[in-house]
Amino acid sequence: MDNIFRIITPQIEALIKRNKSVLLFGARQTGKTTLLNSLQPDVMVSFVLPEVRQRYEKHPDRLIQEITAKVSRKKITFHS
Repeated sequence: MDNIFRIITPQIEALIKRNKSVLLFGARQTGKTTLLNSLQPDVMVSFVLPEVRQRYEKHPDRLIQEITAKVSRKKITFHS
């Protein structure tokens, strides 16, 4: 299935290239997850499930550690 081009895609790509975080909000079933998976499938974290959101609310430093680890693994994989 082909992805639909979104006007916001280049802006999100630019932020990702600058190692910035992106929080994407919007109505249900509009392609948010599909868009992010097409850009950075290994680094996305979804807060849809309450237990995931609560885990990071209790330990926000864990989110930074996990994302950093995912990015590090991705860079290693990318360059090899």
